[in-house]
Amino acid sequence: MGTTSRPNRARVTVEIQNQLLILLKQEKDFNRKKRHPANWYRDKVGKNLGLPEKDNPLLRSYEEHIRRLKSRLHEPDPLGEQWTIGLCEKNGISDSAIPMLIEFQKICNDLNKDLKFPEELKWELSVRKAKWMARLFPSVDALAKKYLAKQTEKRIMVLSTIANIYSRKEFNAEIIDKSDANHFTFDTAKIDRLVFYEPHSTLEQWFINIARADNDLADKIEMVNEVIGNDNPILVEDYIKTEKERNK
Repeated sequence: MGTTSRPNRARVTVEIQNQLLILLKQEKDFNRKKRHPANWYRDKVGKNLGLPEKDNPLLRSYEEHIRRLKSRLHEPDPLGEQWTIGLCEKNGISDSAIPMLIEFQKICNDLNKDLKFPEELKWELSVRKAKWMARLFPSVDALAKKYLAKQTEKRIMVLSTIANIYSRKEFNAEIIDKSDANHFTFDTAKIDRLVFYEPHSTLEQWFINIARADNDLADKIEMVNEVIGNDNPILVEDYIKTEKERNK
């Protein structure tokens, strides 16, 4: 009696889980947004990653991972609390970084007051982001001075943008892989290469390199606009158009 072969089942890769996290966190942040069914996530992830149908996991797999990731997203993040000077020693943040972090906190306060962001979009400095800003400050500031030598506030905004990428991807990696929290490692090789090693001769070129380190199109647009958008609207429009075409 013959056996019936079972169809190959595509695996839910880390890349697919990262895309799921991006979409799930959008729903978490915007409470009024309608919740989507699992088949919406499957279609959206498949389109975003350009997956052929045979390489897109079964709906049941998506349902299982959505439940697991949603549960983990609602667990408290000890590094997600608001940064204060008193938390520096406990979290390994150097005293030498405190003046820069205070300056960024002032920028956040001014932006929130002047632009009147809704609560979920307010500029905030978490402990996790503060750790990355302190860690990256010497290297990023040295590069940023090449283009923004006399613009301290803009250099801090560049640092904030880059620290956002590192801190968000670190958080995502922790959510996805909690199997061995004591030996968790966050591979930064791709981000390091695009931020620090790819050649660039203008601020715009550097920001496009930085944007390539983050696969969330909305964040890329926001990131480019943060520092160079007002002065270079054509570049930003062209960049958005190019990225939208690439992501079709």
